[in-house]
Order: sequence, then structure tokens, then C-alpha cells
Amino acid sequence: MKTEANIFILISDDSLSISTKASPHNYLSKLSPEFMMLQHLGHDECHDRIMAAIESVLSEDKNLTRDMGGLATTKELGAAIASAVCS
Repeated sequence: MKTEANIFILISDDSLSISTKASPHNYLSKLSPEFMMLQHLGHDECHDRIMAAIESVLSEDKNLTRDMGGLATTKELGAAIASAVCS
């Protein structure tokens, strides 16, 4: 019997313990395993929709976090992306 396993995990430091509620930092890179998993499971349309929303929000320059040259919080960036996904 052949068994296949796929692991989607973020290899990172202890920065995951930082609260995102008031953090000015960009956490988009920490979502990479989830994006890879969506594609692997065949949810290409969902993956593409989320990626398009992220690209759209980032190109507007209105909701960038401080590490990207803006003043938005992570919560504000996330809300803008969620809004773009749902529109």
C-alpha cells in the first residue's frame, strides 16, 4: 500500500507569537503554506481569487503596513484584503 503525505508548514522564528491585533507588521508571508495547500487540494479558483485580492490591495498603497512603507495595522490590511476577496 502506497501512502502519500504532504506537509504545509511555515518555518519561522518566534515572531508568530506577536499579536496581530495592533501590530504594524505584514504577515502575508506567513500565509504561504495555506496558499500552497489550496493549490495542492485543487482549489485553484479560491487561491487565485485570494492572490488577486492581495495584489489589488497592495497596488492601491492605502492599506500598507509600516514594513511596506505605509501606516496601516495588520488588522486594517487584513480587512482590506477580506473586503477585496468578497467583492
